[in-house]
Amino acid sequence: MSSPSTPVPPAPPGAAPTLPLTPTAPPGPPVPPVPPDWRKHAFDFLGDSTKQLITVATGIVTITIIFSKDLLPHARISALCAWILLTISVIFGIWTLYTLSGILYEAAADPTITPKLPTVTCDLSPALKSCLSWPA
Repeated sequence: MSSPSTPVPPAPPGAAPTLPLTPTAPPGPPVPPVPPDWRKHAFDFLGDSTKQLITVATGIVTITIIFSKDLLPHARISALCAWILLTISVIFGIWTLYTLSGILYEAAADPTITPKLPTVTCDLSPALKSCLSWPA
């Protein structure tokens, strides 16, 4: 048997080459598999969904503007309202992507914090109460 410092002599022609023996670690307890990070997948899904919505809204606005000369006069008002709403959705989509990148940047800068997906709540109860309390 040769030591690791001495080279192994070449094998004769037709024989299988011999490799130096290297010590192997004794078998220990199996290492449990690392569970997937679902937060990463949630952020990826949110980013991809936002990009798709921005693309669809931009495409609809572009196509309808190109063919707006073929619209009837009363349909142009509806198309204008749709363009405004779709443009607002694109602006909020871009805002969502910037917020998402800011959250991930903060999580990368400080590994002790747990990143959370942004949530938006909308409480319509005051508006509904005021609408329902109007005199008939």
